[in-house]
Amino acid sequence: MKSLWVRTMMPRLIIGICVVLIVFTAFVWNKELNPDVMVLCSNNEVACQALVEDYVTRTGHSAQMVRMPTSEALSHIRSEKQRSEFDVWIGGPAEAYVLAEREGLLLEHGLDTQMIPESMKTKSWVGTYGGVLTFCVANGKSIPRSWQELPNYPDRLALPLPFSSGTAATMLGVLYELNKPQSFYRRLHEATTVYTASGTVPAELVHRGLVDAAVTFEAYCPIERVWSGELIRVLPSDGTGYEIGAGAVLARGRTQAGKDFLQYAISDSGQRVLTQAEGQNPISLYLPNNLASRLTTLRVPLYTEDLDSGADVRQHLMENFATNVMYPHGSVGPLLRSWGLALGGAIPATILGALLALFYRTNFRYRLVIIFTACVPILFPSVAIAAALTIAPISLDPYTPWILAVSFALYSVPICFLSCVIVTSRITLEKIMAAADSGSSSWKVVRKLFFPRILIGCVGGLVMASLWLVSDNSAGAVYGGREHLFINMALNSLTVGERAHQLAILTGLMAIAGAITSWGVAKRARWETGSPRLTSAPDAPHEFAKQFCHTFFADVRKWLLTVELVWSVVILYLVATMIFHADFSGAPTDFLSRIGIRMAVSLAVTAIAVVVGLWLAINRGPHITLVRSAMVFLLLYAPIGVGLVFTLVLRSSIKVAGFSIFPALVGGYSLGGGIIAVILAYLTLALPFSYFIATVTTRRFWPLVQVARDGGAIKPRILVLIMRHMKGQLTALVAILFGLTLTQTATLAFVQPAYLSVSSTDLISLAEHGNLGELLATSLLIGSIGGLLIVSGSVMLVVSQRGRKRTKRT
Repeated sequence: MKSLWVRTMMPRLIIGICVVLIVFTAFVWNKELNPDVMVLCSNNEVACQALVEDYVTRTGHSAQMVRMPTSEALSHIRSEKQRSEFDVWIGGPAEAYVLAEREGLLLEHGLDTQMIPESMKTKSWVGTYGGVLTFCVANGKSIPRSWQELPNYPDRLALPLPFSSGTAATMLGVLYELNKPQSFYRRLHEATTVYTASGTVPAELVHRGLVDAAVTFEAYCPIERVWSGELIRVLPSDGTGYEIGAGAVLARGRTQAGKDFLQYAISDSGQRVLTQAEGQNPISLYLPNNLASRLTTLRVPLYTEDLDSGADVRQHLMENFATNVMYPHGSVGPLLRSWGLALGGAIPATILGALLALFYRTNFRYRLVIIFTACVPILFPSVAIAAALTIAPISLDPYTPWILAVSFALYSVPICFLSCVIVTSRITLEKIMAAADSGSSSWKVVRKLFFPRILIGCVGGLVMASLWLVSDNSAGAVYGGREHLFINMALNSLTVGERAHQLAILTGLMAIAGAITSWGVAKRARWETGSPRLTSAPDAPHEFAKQFCHTFFADVRKWLLTVELVWSVVILYLVATMIFHADFSGAPTDFLSRIGIRMAVSLAVTAIAVVVGLWLAINRGPHITLVRSAMVFLLLYAPIGVGLVFTLVLRSSIKVAGFSIFPALVGGYSLGGGIIAVILAYLTLALPFSYFIATVTTRRFWPLVQVARDGGAIKPRILVLIMRHMKGQLTALVAILFGLTLTQTATLAFVQPAYLSVSSTDLISLAEHGNLGELLATSLLIGSIGGLLIVSGSVMLVVSQRGRKRTKRT
C-alpha cells in the first residue's frame, strides 16, 4: 500500500511543486526584474550598491544595479545594436567614456554640472568620483617603491586584467607614458601571481592574505586599514596615474530614467555616499578632499592626464598585451595548458570511475547509494569544489595548477563512472551465471567479461572528460594563477574583439573529435557485446540470479569496497567543508528571486528536453550511432562553442537587404528578454542528458513501440502512448534532468542577460573576490535542490520498477 501511494502521489507532488515554482517566479519577475532604472556599474560593487540604495530611499523609484568591469561594460554597450539593457552607466575611468562618446553610445545629459571641474566632464559624460593609482602592500612584506622595481617583486603580486578592468587600462597608460619596453611587460607578467577581472579585487586579496601586494586605486586599499598598520599604500616614485570615475546616460536606454539617476549621482548627496562607502575622492569642488585638491598634494610625477590620447591608445595597449604578453603563441599556449590540466584530472578520474563502476556492477543491493555517491560532484560547480580545497586542513594554493588538476579529477569522476556503467550494461546476469557454471572464478569473470568493456568505457570517459574539462568555465576561469586557460581566452575574446570566430571553430573541432571517439567506442562496444565468448545459460528467475551474482562477487567487492569508502570519505569531507564554511547571511535580498527564475528556466528546458529526448530514444532509426555521436558533440560543444556562436550571431537581428529576417535573442533587450537564448543554450546541454537517460529508461518499451508501429500508429501517438505507460520512469526522468540542468551553469557564461547577472550572486565573481562563504552557500543551495530532485527521481524509478515486478508476480 505504501509503495502504491508513493507511485500515485509522487508525480502529483512533483507537478505541484513545479506549479508553485512557476507562480512564485512569475510574481518575483514582475515585482523585481522590471525596475524604474537599470544601472550599469563599473565602480566598486559596495559603492554602487550604496548609491542605488540611497537613490531608492530618496526618490521612491525602484532600481537595479549590475556590476561589470569597465572594459567588459564598454564591450557590452557596443554589442547592443538596437536597444540597451541599461539606462545609465556609472563608474570606471573616463577614457572608456571618451570612446563611447565618439561611437555615439552616450546621450548629451543636459544636467547642471557647475560644481564639476571643466577637465572632468563633457556634454555626454561627467565625473562622479576619483582616485589615484597606488601599490597596496601587506604589512611585513616586501614593498615595491616604483614601477621599475615591480617586475622584480619577490612575493605574491596581484594585477588587474587589461582585457576587462579599467584600473588595468590606467596602469597600462602610465607604463606607456613611461616608455617601458616590451621586455618590461613580459617580466612584469612573470612576476604576477594572479590577474583579476575587476580592478577593485587585488586589494581585497591583499587584505585576505592571498597575495602580498597589488596595483589598485587608493580607495580600494582602505585608509582605516592603513592607519591600523594592516596595509601600506605606496605611490610609485617614478610616477602614477589617476582615475576620473565617470557617469553617462546611455543612448539606447530610457533617457529620463538615466538622467534622473545621473543627476543624483553627481549631486553632493550622491558623492558623499560614495565617499562614505569606499573612501573615494569626490569630484565636486564643493566637497572636501575632492580629486582636484588631492592631485595637488601628490609629490610624484603624474600621468594619464590627457584623456583623449589615453582613449586613443587604450585598445592598442589591450591588444598588445594580449598578443605579446598573455598569448604570445596565440591559442596554442592556453589550449595546451588546458589539455595538460584536463588530462591530469581526467586520468585519475577515469581510473577511479572505472573502479566505482565495477563495484556498482558487482553489487546488487546498494546500487542507488553507489550511483549517488559517484555522481555527487556533478551537483556542484567545479569552482565550489576548488574553493573547498583551499580551506584548511587541505589548504591548496589557489594560484597553482595543482588545485585545478585535483578539482578537475573530482569533478569528472561522474562522467567516467557513467561511461563505464553504460558500456557494461549488456553484461547480463545470465552471462555471469554461465561463466560461473563453467568453473570461472569471480576474478576471472571480471578479467574476461568486465575488463574488456570497462577498458572501452575508460577510453570514452577519458576523452569526453578531457574535452569537458577543457571547456570548464568555472574553476578554470578563476583558479590556477596568471597563465590563462582556453576558457579564459574564449571569455576575453569578446572583450578584446579578436579570435572569437576562430575559437568557436576550434571548440567545434574538439567536440567533433569527442563525437568521433564516442562513435568508435559505441561500435567497439557493440562488436564486443555482439560476439560473446560465453554462451548464455537458460533464463533464471531474476531475484535468484541477482542473489547468486551478489554472493559470487563477494571477494571482489571486499577489495572494491575500500575504493568506495575512500571516495565516500572524500565526498563527505567536501560537503561538510562547504556546510561549515557557508555564509548564508551574505546573500543579497533578491537571491531567492534569482534562484526562482533559474528554476523556472530549468523547468522549461526540462519539459522540452524530455519530450524531444523521448522522441529520439523511441524512434530508433538505422543511424542510431550517428545520433548518439551528434548528442555527444552537442554536449561537448555547449559550454563554450554554443555561447560564442549565440553571442556572435544572435546578439543583434539578422538582416538581409536592410530587412530583419530573424530577431535578436541574446541580451535583455532582445526577444523574450534574453530568456529564449538562455533556454536554447541550456537545451544544448540538457537534450543530450535527456536522450541518454531516456535511452536507458525506455528500453523495456521497445516491443510496445514496435507493436504500435505495426498497428499503424503515427509517431506523436506512439510518444503519448509511451509517456502514459512510463509513469514513474517519466517522473524520474523529469526530476533527474531538472536537477542536472539546475546545477550546471556553464552555458550561462556567454548568453545570460545582464539583468540576471547580479555579480554578488555570480560564483566566479565570489571566488575571485575570495568570498568563499557566499560562494559555498550559493553552491550548496542550488546543489541541494538539484540533489533532492535527482534522489527523488531515482527513488521514484526504483519504486516503479519494484511495483512492476510485484504486478508481474501477481
